[in-house]
Amino acid sequence: MAFKVISTDDISKVTKQKDQFIIEDSGQTYFDKSTTIRLKLNDIPNILQDITYMELKDLKTQDNLIPGMLYKIIDYKTIYKQPVTNIIMGEYDSDCPSIIEPLILIATSTNTFDCKVFSFMHPKDEIWYDIENDTSKYDWAVANGYGVIYRRIDINNNDIPYDHKNIRFRRYQIDYNSVTQWNSANTYSKNAIVRNSGTSNYIIYMAHQSVPINENPTVSNSTYWQPIFTSCNTDFMVSNNLTIPISIPILDTNYNDFYTFDDHTGVDVSLYPNVNTNKIANNIQLSKKYLNDTVFLSNINPVVKNNSFDVGCTNNSFTGYVINNVIGSEFIDNICYSNFINNKIDNNYTNNIIGSTFDNNVIGNKFQNNIIGSEFTNNIIGSEFIYNIVNYSMRINKIGINVNYNSFNLYFINNTIGNTIYDNIINSFNSNNIIGNDVYGIITGSGFKNNQLGNSIYSINLANNFSNNVIQNDVHDIDMTGYTNLYTNSATITICKRTDHMVLSWWFNNLNQIEIEEIPEI
Repeated sequence: MAFKVISTDDISKVTKQKDQFIIEDSGQTYFDKSTTIRLKLNDIPNILQDITYMELKDLKTQDNLIPGMLYKIIDYKTIYKQPVTNIIMGEYDSDCPSIIEPLILIATSTNTFDCKVFSFMHPKDEIWYDIENDTSKYDWAVANGYGVIYRRIDINNNDIPYDHKNIRFRRYQIDYNSVTQWNSANTYSKNAIVRNSGTSNYIIYMAHQSVPINENPTVSNSTYWQPIFTSCNTDFMVSNNLTIPISIPILDTNYNDFYTFDDHTGVDVSLYPNVNTNKIANNIQLSKKYLNDTVFLSNINPVVKNNSFDVGCTNNSFTGYVINNVIGSEFIDNICYSNFINNKIDNNYTNNIIGSTFDNNVIGNKFQNNIIGSEFTNNIIGSEFIYNIVNYSMRINKIGINVNYNSFNLYFINNTIGNTIYDNIINSFNSNNIIGNDVYGIITGSGFKNNQLGNSIYSINLANNFSNNVIQNDVHDIDMTGYTNLYTNSATITICKRTDHMVLSWWFNNLNQIEIEEIPEI
């Protein structure tokens, strides 16, 4: 069944203009299925009946609907249980009152309706509606509601599995003052969380390696600290207390309620020209539908378009441009700051905190519990990239599967990494390295470039400017920070392990002779 109004977008205007109301291909009792029927306005009262929701429910319960009759629910509004808070919203005295939006339903029998309905306020929207308040079918349904809109495609082709023009989701400020204040006299372990020494910038930092005394987190491009929340006094991005990947409580008295597409002030922007062609699939668990609880926030020129989210997308917050992303199932509990563009993401992308400029990445299954700074772009990442900390500018890398608990500091660019890489600390300005499989416990200095690392390499310390070298398979448990030849020699140095477990470094000198140096295991 389709409804169409000629020459206007509002039936209320049709009455004034004495125009025509067209009902196309209804297939019901009153209309010839093979033709389009044009009804003059004085005929409409014979098939369109104004009625309250409760009156219509009574007709349905008593099997007194007239097949083919149009019923206009004059008092429809979206009443819903807000996720997380479980507060009933939509009534005029709630935090988030819904507007009254008359809906036209067509009876298909004496006790059933067509699932598609027509809105007087938004006549070009496609709307799927269930007159029952079935809480076993819709988690957000309310027993004394007015039925449930369970899918809405608006004029901008935003296809959302609930009434995104009325339903709002709550987001809180982080409790900045509950975070430990940085102290210059203290050392900090990896993953420590601190706030700056004052309240001027409201930034929260995370240590991506052990931190000695006097390493101020406010220093630009710190080799120890990474900013993870940069506007704690103005951001409303969190729906509940953070527990993964970090633990920070919320200020439960400081919150805003946002539409799915919002200008960051509680105004729906779904009709803005650059908010279009977004599809979010149903969030279904054990045959019950849940609200997706996902918001796209932008207070200046919102651009959210051409995005697709598969089933199980829930509890996410975005700011800035979100464009041309194809995202698999179970996209859950993510905080994504400005510019999330052109990514192809597989399933189980969960509990990540993403900085600005996350663009042009291809990501496999289980990208989870990571803290990603700015400029994460053009990477190809396999499955199980979990509990990693990335500071600034991780670009053009090819990364294998099972890469966990690593810290990537500044400028990690154009590297190829194998499988099962974990618990490594890769410091600044690292590029053009090829790293094999089963590599863990490596600590590099800055300037780690143009190296080749084999398989089964672990527990190695490297100083700054380790470049153009080869570490062969099965080298482990060595500290190479004090071997100056590894950092000052212009020749390519190969590090290998003999059968007697002695580790050797060798290279060709200027006379084309092999020089060898022993490196004892630690």
